[in-house]
Amino acid sequence: MRKRGSKGEHTKLALRQNAISLLYKHGYEGMSLRLLARETGLQAGSIYNYIDSKEEFVAQIVCDTLRELVDAILESFEDNDQVKEKLRKYVSTLVDWNTLRKHEAVISQSETRMLPKSFLNEFMKLRREFEMIGLRLIEEGVEEGVFRVSDPILASIAMYNLLMGIAVWYKDDGRLGADELKIEYYTLIENMLGVRSSLNG
Repeated sequence: MRKRGSKGEHTKLALRQNAISLLYKHGYEGMSLRLLARETGLQAGSIYNYIDSKEEFVAQIVCDTLRELVDAILESFEDNDQVKEKLRKYVSTLVDWNTLRKHEAVISQSETRMLPKSFLNEFMKLRREFEMIGLRLIEEGVEEGVFRVSDPILASIAMYNLLMGIAVWYKDDGRLGADELKIEYYTLIENMLGVRSSLNG
């Protein structure tokens, strides 16, 4: 087993980062292991010292990415947070995720069709966990009388699509930066959930 910080670990990290970049640019079909090896400075044959198969390698990236997102959301919450503060943090985390890590955000949604059965159950469990965070947040707000929503499930789907769609169109040199997007999206979602106050108020 290679030690943490060894050349092998650095190579694995480089392979993951380069795979994410290539998947974003070319998609699953366009990213070959030969191309990935070349981008990482490896001989084509030596890549199999780190990767068993392209299918499993990409599936692991997709599942790891979704797990990191779920963990980031949950870790942003504090035990004493009120529901509006949780919503603020939820929006902030997802805006950051879809702007600062937009390549991974796109891949985790677009490269799911090729998931092998050995990873499909894990992915679906993570996807469900992610979706339930938003749904429970809305249900909590409705129960406390903070949100006025007649259909929490529909509202959670709309909120999910609104936030996770950012990665598709966001550009670093665009009109709005991440901080401005947090304000705009929080206000949009507040209004959708029937809360009148703004992020600044």
